[in-house]
Amino acid sequence: MSVDCTNKKQVQAAILLFGSIKLGVRLPRAWQNSAVWDVTNSMKVGGHDIPTVGYDGGGVPIASWSRKYLITWPAFTSGDYITEAYVVLSPQWYGKDNLAPNGFAVDKLKADLAIIGQGGGFCDGERLARL
Repeated sequence: MSVDCTNKKQVQAAILLFGSIKLGVRLPRAWQNSAVWDVTNSMKVGGHDIPTVGYDGGGVPIASWSRKYLITWPAFTSGDYITEAYVVLSPQWYGKDNLAPNGFAVDKLKADLAIIGQGGGFCDGERLARL
């Protein structure tokens, strides 16, 4: 399901619940030689498909070109660089016990996907309290 990358709480909830977000990014030239991807006036040089690998106070770490980078929150939520973002509930995210590594049951995660797909917010307050 699609994630609104201009909504920091929704991004955090998606990563918390589903482990990662798949991003389509308009890559500025300035980001090619920097480990921290921040707001820039640099020309866009192409598209890039990347996974997130968490989040923290500084932004969203991503994996690309066999390295780890950080997209700052201002760049991530600006609407200028992230062109698309999707959350996926993959069978690799949960085990035979139907629990994800974060302890959430797959049936609740499927319900969260349905809510997102209908344009709603994310899940119950108990899980969002972990943000």
